[in-house]
Amino acid sequence: MGERSGTVEFSGYARSKWTAEGATRLANGRGIPTASYRPAYISGHSETGVAANDDALWHYVRACIELGARPLMDRRLQANLVPVDFVAGAFVRLALTQRPEDAVHSLAAPSAVDMDTVLDHACVGGYRMEPLPCREWERRLEDAAREEPLPEETSLHAVALLNSAMEIAAGRYPRELDRRNMLRGLANAAVASPPTSTELRHRYFAYFMESGFLPAADGRAASDGLTV
Repeated sequence: MGERSGTVEFSGYARSKWTAEGATRLANGRGIPTASYRPAYISGHSETGVAANDDALWHYVRACIELGARPLMDRRLQANLVPVDFVAGAFVRLALTQRPEDAVHSLAAPSAVDMDTVLDHACVGGYRMEPLPCREWERRLEDAAREEPLPEETSLHAVALLNSAMEIAAGRYPRELDRRNMLRGLANAAVASPPTSTELRHRYFAYFMESGFLPAADGRAASDGLTV
């Protein structure tokens, strides 16, 4: 997907963004200065790891941990995780320094990370997840979501509802986003998007364990964090 794209993705959310950008282009054509800023998948803070616990990606991770199983996705399900502090800093810098000449800025990390890599990180850190074929994992997820009583704080219900959409999404999104406009605008700024490295994933997992969103891995106290 480039800074411009003629393809509209399947989801209502993506279509709403496409419609909003279309309205922006119409406004620009009528003489109103505009610019579009497209943040990729906004993740936690790059230094503290603090992140939202209502995020679909992390509910998916927690559901796998709760099930003790993970689907074999062949690395098709990906997300371009971009830290929230970078998105905020880049947006402010670009908005204040770049002329709004109908430009499109993709606020994205250098590359996407696939969910298998995220789950591999969890397993290395002590979480036990049996790898299962996708259909078998789906059946186990649906069976677990129907069981009563379930803990009040569970991700099984939400992920069971979202799973069909996630399966459709697998392989639909590009591995690379066109970051050229963003990079040009940030060329002389002390704002850089870090790659989704092992260290960054470690911070996210450590925060979610400390906050109680994820259980301690392999019986360790949350304050011990993950060993990677």
